[in-house]
Amino acid sequence: MSLANNKLLKAAKDGELDEVTRLIDAVANVSDSDGLTPLHLACSNSHIKVATFLLNRGASLESRTNDGLTPLHLECESGNMDVVEFLLDKGAELEALTNSKWTPLHLACSKDHVKVAEFLLTRGANLESKTNDGLTPLHIVCYNLSRTDLAKLLLDRGAKLESWTNNGETPFHLACSKGHAKIAEFLLDKGADLEVQTKKLGETPLQQACRYGHAGLAEFLIDKGADIKRRDNYGQTPLHTACWGGSVNVVKLLLERGADIDALSRSKSTPLYLACEFGHTEVALLLVAKGANLEEKATSGLTPLEIAKKKGFSSLANKLVNKGTSNWLWLGGKTKKRCQKGKRRNKVTGRCKKVKK
Repeated sequence: MSLANNKLLKAAKDGELDEVTRLIDAVANVSDSDGLTPLHLACSNSHIKVATFLLNRGASLESRTNDGLTPLHLECESGNMDVVEFLLDKGAELEALTNSKWTPLHLACSKDHVKVAEFLLTRGANLESKTNDGLTPLHIVCYNLSRTDLAKLLLDRGAKLESWTNNGETPFHLACSKGHAKIAEFLLDKGADLEVQTKKLGETPLQQACRYGHAGLAEFLIDKGADIKRRDNYGQTPLHTACWGGSVNVVKLLLERGADIDALSRSKSTPLYLACEFGHTEVALLLVAKGANLEEKATSGLTPLEIAKKKGFSSLANKLVNKGTSNWLWLGGKTKKRCQKGKRRNKVTGRCKKVKK
């Protein structure tokens, strides 16, 4: 980039109108290494006089950064209401898309800029525009934010509660996966389906809260009537997903509420098997203490202790078999039940026999 162009970019950023005037000749749309033009920089720093001058000298309202961001995108993301209004009054494209197909409304929602979002909606912004990932503005709000202001605004304006992402998730799923309890409660009050399942995995909002360790939200959903025995497309219960995620508090909650400790998935995996497969020692020890079956084999042909060994979690396996409440031993690469009192295991046959007196 030439020295003159560098000077122009700096002058626009600093709001030096006289310097911009001197340097503007034929370079109104010059850009830096990120694709930022003088108009981007002037708008980002609220220099409306400089922005007006640049537009009068031929700067493009729709100039784009390397990520496809127009000046309007940047100002909606930063929440600069005065500049947003200025750009729209000058004719900026309300539904301009970034490289990832984010609109200005998506960006305003992602940063919780309620006033900017409301203004965009007043100007006719599309509530159901989707990004490359299938996210609507409401999806963005439910995933990114814990406050309900924007969710209320969007729903009051007609946003769909059960719009689906490319991964088959509703806004309610996303709120629960992030543990946003206030948003989840608000969506339920607005009519969200408590048992709605994702399209790919078949997970309910409760299962997503359990998977990501949100015990408080999981308890709220259960109190609202969520089914703790509901299974996903792989036959997994919320207890399975909690053990996959490794949250002791969620596992405790589910067991207290009556979850089946030895429920089998389609692959015949128990919750304990998943805890051992992913190395969640504290969860596995809790399950064993509560009576989980150490002998159950999954379709892999392995028991929970054997999968722990196979995955390299030797410490976990040893803790389980050496735990005082455990009735199991690790012998010859297999789990073996401890012999009853008065019996001893034969080293050759591996069977328990009564000790001769």
